[in-house]
Amino acid sequence: MELEGSRQFSKTPEELWQLLRDPLTLQKALPSFTIIQRNETEDRWEIGFKIEFGQLEGRYQNSLVGTYRGEARVRDENWPNSFWLHITGAGAPGSAAADGRITLSEDEQGTLLEYRGDVTVQGGFLGLGGRIMGVSMHMLMSQFLKGFDNALNIDEKQRNDLRQKNVED
Repeated sequence: MELEGSRQFSKTPEELWQLLRDPLTLQKALPSFTIIQRNETEDRWEIGFKIEFGQLEGRYQNSLVGTYRGEARVRDENWPNSFWLHITGAGAPGSAAADGRITLSEDEQGTLLEYRGDVTVQGGFLGLGGRIMGVSMHMLMSQFLKGFDNALNIDEKQRNDLRQKNVED
């Protein structure tokens, strides 16, 4: 399934580039993520997340809710304009992989972030069908971009609170 879209941000491409690699900013943007740990020797993150499709009724709800673990890898970086991102995740309900290009373009309002990629799914996700899966993927991407926009403005106290939470977990 193909996924594409864009969102305007008030930050510069250089600022967004850094924030897209900051685990604390990403954790704030993605409250369903339980783990975001960067491997310092390469552009790879270990990720853990929960999926809850409370808005879906009937058989979909129980077959997809679960905890997933996976990783995110960055490649083909063109600082601060673009990079490729590959994300995988698997859990008891099924697995998913996404591969796509993120582009940052400076304009009068700040930076336009554009994304385009492909998502493949296996297991319980296949039961959703193309139409519902497409809507769900767009909804998740929209939630991330909105959360990321909100996370761009966290203050030092919130950043320290997130650091402390990671130490306690």
